[in-house]
Amino acid sequence: MMVAMVSRTLPAKCGIAEYTSMLGSALREFNDIELVFLGNREEKEGLTKRYIEPYSGVETWICFSRNDTLEGIVNCVKDLVRERGVNIVHIQHEYDIFPDNRMFLTLLTKLREMGTKIVVTMHTVVHALKGHEYVEFQRKVSELAHAIVVHSVLQEYELILQGVDPEKIHRIPHGTLINPFIGRSRSELLKTLGINEAIDDASILITTPGFIRSDKGLTLLLKAFNEVRKRYNATLVLMGTPQHDGKQYLAELLNDLHSLKDVVFVNRFLNREELLKLLAAIDVAVFPYRDELHIGVSGAFHMAIGSRKAVVCSKAPRLIECHEYAPELTVQTLDAHDIAKKIEMVIENPKIVNEAVERLWRYALNTSWHNIARLHRKLYYEVLEL
Repeated sequence: MMVAMVSRTLPAKCGIAEYTSMLGSALREFNDIELVFLGNREEKEGLTKRYIEPYSGVETWICFSRNDTLEGIVNCVKDLVRERGVNIVHIQHEYDIFPDNRMFLTLLTKLREMGTKIVVTMHTVVHALKGHEYVEFQRKVSELAHAIVVHSVLQEYELILQGVDPEKIHRIPHGTLINPFIGRSRSELLKTLGINEAIDDASILITTPGFIRSDKGLTLLLKAFNEVRKRYNATLVLMGTPQHDGKQYLAELLNDLHSLKDVVFVNRFLNREELLKLLAAIDVAVFPYRDELHIGVSGAFHMAIGSRKAVVCSKAPRLIECHEYAPELTVQTLDAHDIAKKIEMVIENPKIVNEAVERLWRYALNTSWHNIARLHRKLYYEVLEL
């Protein structure tokens, strides 16, 4: 079976690129699947048209840019059909990767005319309240694709309510990378990250992993942490770079950071290994996210539970899995005081928290990338029978 996976690809600094890399790496374990990534050229300045993606080892063809007509994808698929007999085109859809909905539908139409089977993973499902144009777009995507993959029950049922054929929707959870640095010395991990000297060995380490954006709720986290640090020897570690509206947000955030003690902030992009080291070193990962009619699933949350760490989560749709498997770690309201109280509960009640962490750990093992790749492989064979 030959699969062409269309996505933003590494070394782009992007969650979808990381997702694609980890899924691709796991799919390569099956000897009946040949995989090629069709990537985005605007993120790959200086790279040749074809290269081997560094983490997964998957052959990658640069085929399109964010603002073109996407005809490059069609041409790449034509080449793959001619050279290798591609069976399935699997597109990792995110609105900021494919911002022109009309062009995306044209792409699906052309791929369909070529006779290839089409799978589309919708990393974000837009709620109907966002506007009728999104409902129409998501319906049309489902009509043109042979299968739609979503990651959560909220995404699945939102699409059903929007009129998408339930038989086309396949819920496959977001994969979880099991952290290879679990159990390593905290001081050594922090030393490799260059922050060991700024942190007391006895301090409770708290973080929000990933990019800096306004929807991450970092302003709330700073206020909550200011309450926590008055009662506990705690350190807040923030390491990451701005994304989307993050530059302006970071400028505002820095004003708050300067007035707080016990905060370590490093404005630097963490690669996968560094992020895993940070998560292996900390005690609590806090996700005070807010979502505005966009329904997704958090990759950072999956990395945290794959690190066997306690989490504190808001009731944002992309954190639905936290509420499903560990509701006692979910904050009922998006309020700084409530977040602080939940962090303090995590610190003060190890028995309750450990039980919740173990439930999340079992979920992490069940959603390991190998298991998620196996579900994709099963779906591919089902699609080929259509």
